[in-house]
Amino acid sequence: ERLDFEFKNTERRYSTRFFHNYNSKKWYLSYGAELQDLNRVFGADGDMPLIRNQFYLNPLATLQYKPKRGVKHRFTYKRIIKNPRTSQITTVINDLNPYFIRTGNPNLRTEKVDVITLNNTIHDFKSSLSFYSRIQFQYIEDAIISNVLIDDDFIRNRTYENRGNNKRLRTNLSLSKKIKTLGIRYTLKNKNLFQTSNTLVNNELNDVTTQDYLFSLSFENANKSTFDVKTGASYSTNKTAFSLVDDLDRTFTKQNYFASFDYEVSKKLNLNTQLDYIIFTDNKFTNNQELPIWNAALSYAFSGNKRNILKLVLIDILDKNTDIFRRSTVNYFEETTTKSLGRYVILSYTYKLNGGKQMKTKKS
Repeated sequence: ERLDFEFKNTERRYSTRFFHNYNSKKWYLSYGAELQDLNRVFGADGDMPLIRNQFYLNPLATLQYKPKRGVKHRFTYKRIIKNPRTSQITTVINDLNPYFIRTGNPNLRTEKVDVITLNNTIHDFKSSLSFYSRIQFQYIEDAIISNVLIDDDFIRNRTYENRGNNKRLRTNLSLSKKIKTLGIRYTLKNKNLFQTSNTLVNNELNDVTTQDYLFSLSFENANKSTFDVKTGASYSTNKTAFSLVDDLDRTFTKQNYFASFDYEVSKKLNLNTQLDYIIFTDNKFTNNQELPIWNAALSYAFSGNKRNILKLVLIDILDKNTDIFRRSTVNYFEETTTKSLGRYVILSYTYKLNGGKQMKTKKS
């Protein structure tokens, strides 16, 4: 039985782009196409190599509008060709785990990904307002999906094939503004992901829908000359739904409450501390997880130019000694709990050879 092998996968891309650009004071337009020649040679050592030569015409376009200083709107479109990964096209059967046998499909086609992105940036210096948004939509043609067969002995055989189209929508919003009368700044953030994909289980097509949401709100002081205070909270949730097996549907959430404080006691002494309180909730686990994490640091500079600094760092003061990670995929869901070092202390000494001086640069 063959236990070791060498699989070679060589890829060469040759691209030529043609563009037409238009510029004005407020507008920028660019459109064109990419001529792409894709050459792939792959196969196991000792076998006849497989050769794939393909030619693609990929359109590209960018439109940008800047009506005034601090405001910019940008729209882009492009087509991307994604090759199958080596693990997806390998001709070698991986049966090291007799209950999970994996093999690739050398006949897989490339994925064609159309990407549309809209960026908006607004910086209003008078009102101290900052706004940023990013919306991206991806349409994947000839999507590569898993094909899983489970026999009567519950042995899984997995390979891949091109089947259907996937869609993915991402949004990212950020709003920050200073409240001058109170001397504070607030920041509001929101991230979302909507994704549809497929997987084959015993030759039945299973539609998988994933939704991710993240909301966060934080407050901090505007004047940070002596001390810096920041507090806030974030809430994130993940929902994964399967069309064939409802028992695999999963929803888990994460709440994070945080506060940090940095105080310059004097020109030589600085104090810093941060506290996070995290709550995990999951419909597949009966008990909710709560994890408080507290860190602190104290540093002392022996001279005004901070050439030599003594620093004391305290990690995981509450000695929780735990880190939690959760995820769900088209085949399973999991929770990983990692034990860390627990509470420990670091004492460090830093000496700057240049005396803390910054290099001066000349502008011409």
